[in-house]
Amino acid sequence: MFIEDLKRQAHDTKSVLNVSLGVSLRGNMNLNKLSRASKIRLALSNSICHSIGKTKGYAMNVEPHNPDYIKKLKQLAAIQKNAKQRDKYRAVAMALEGRTISHIMYVLSRSKNFVQRWTYFYRDGGIDAIVPTPQKGRPTILPAKEEQLFKQRILAGPTSEDNGICTLRGKDAMRILQKEFGVKYTLNAVYALMHRLGLSCLTPRPRHRHNDPAAMEQWLNDAPPFCPNNPKRKSRQKNRNMVSG
Repeated sequence: MFIEDLKRQAHDTKSVLNVSLGVSLRGNMNLNKLSRASKIRLALSNSICHSIGKTKGYAMNVEPHNPDYIKKLKQLAAIQKNAKQRDKYRAVAMALEGRTISHIMYVLSRSKNFVQRWTYFYRDGGIDAIVPTPQKGRPTILPAKEEQLFKQRILAGPTSEDNGICTLRGKDAMRILQKEFGVKYTLNAVYALMHRLGLSCLTPRPRHRHNDPAAMEQWLNDAPPFCPNNPKRKSRQKNRNMVSG
């Protein structure tokens, strides 16, 4: 019945709408710019909030840190391209002007938590508390002065410390970074680092774990030279010709 009475009163008398809206708008918005449905919704919202006693129908107790801050917040909102950040400025500016929470929620289409959160951020820390801070890029874990050392280590290929593997792969580079350079990387971060250092397509020549360079050199020195004029081969070829003839 309460809702129906409000609707009937809003439909029959325009003054009721003006009074209900005046509590929230305080003469700072042209009522003619609002549609009939918008006027009814806002009037109902304010009336219900005041009747039930919810905090949405009351202005927040927050004062500007500086008399010029309301103007500054509006200027920041006017040049801000990010919609969320722009609404932060607008919410605080309207709260400083004494607007109710329900009105700010309605105008910005934001939640009660959004309005209260950023208004109280301003109350406790001023404008600096709601101004976005520039996001810095992710810092490199491996110091820049050690990047070339890591690159040389990868290009040098496996060593005796690499558990007899033939080729260094991503997981091996991750282990080397942690064990020899004292930094911990994820596998994706390792691939990103190697790509940045130009190692993505650089693969050292595989080396079998049983290969012994000294033994191979000794075998080449001791092996008999290849002799194409072997007498045994000639005699075998001669016998074949005699049989065929």
